[in-house]
Amino acid sequence: MGNRTKAWGSALATPHWLAMLALLASSSATSSTNSATVAAAPAPAASAAAPDGAASAARLQVRWELQRNVFTEQAPRGRTQARLILTNNDSRPLPARGWTLYFNSMDALETGAVGGGLLLEQVAGGYFRLLPGDGFAGLAPGQSLEAGLLYPYRIVKLDKAPTGPYLVYDTAPDVGMPIADDALLPVTRPEQVSTGNDNTTGTTGPKPLVAPADTYRRNARADLLPAAAVPPVLPTPLHLQPGTGKLRLAGKSAVSAPAALRAEAALAHDLFGAGGAP
Repeated sequence: MGNRTKAWGSALATPHWLAMLALLASSSATSSTNSATVAAAPAPAASAAAPDGAASAARLQVRWELQRNVFTEQAPRGRTQARLILTNNDSRPLPARGWTLYFNSMDALETGAVGGGLLLEQVAGGYFRLLPGDGFAGLAPGQSLEAGLLYPYRIVKLDKAPTGPYLVYDTAPDVGMPIADDALLPVTRPEQVSTGNDNTTGTTGPKPLVAPADTYRRNARADLLPAAAVPPVLPTPLHLQPGTGKLRLAGKSAVSAPAALRAEAALAHDLFGAGGAP
């Protein structure tokens, strides 16, 4: 959250952030004669913030896909190439000018031209914006475009993907319209998880991708261990000093648990035949 917090603090100069702060302030204000919270006026509808004949953010779709990891002499530990896919599902076009798409990213991104006639700029910290450049001719209904994203490091976890995209039109700079249809595409190809050759040269190429079906087949071939090979205590303790003889437990064990764990206590009672109320 560090980068995102910095981004919020440094981006307050933009008009729509001022409006959002005013909305938060008004919603938390209370009346001096009444303890009820004063409700803020509802924000303008997303369609009202879009210019006449322009696509609404509610009808846009954003997809992020990790494409591959690249290893070079300049980046021996690898860099990640990804893409942001923007699709217009509206009956109206996304115009060639007059809009900006904002999002957060926990990792750094290379800014500048990113393909499709779009430009990527860093507002502050992990706060970025995508806007049309000179080569962007608009996005017609039903069409998609791709923006290439290059990370300076190899992505290990998908939490580095962009989050919280929203659209702002120049005609309504104080209104941020969220793009709710936002998702990550699954990682299914070997080149998406390549770690190179011990993270130094990348000469060995991608390693095989293990799918859930592979894990299932491997587990299906597993054999049961003999009793002597099973640890006497699970989970295995840090230190175990075995003794001699056998300890036989007579009677039933009691299960006690707080009310919040009543369901779990009932399950333990059934499994172990414990005495007492669950």
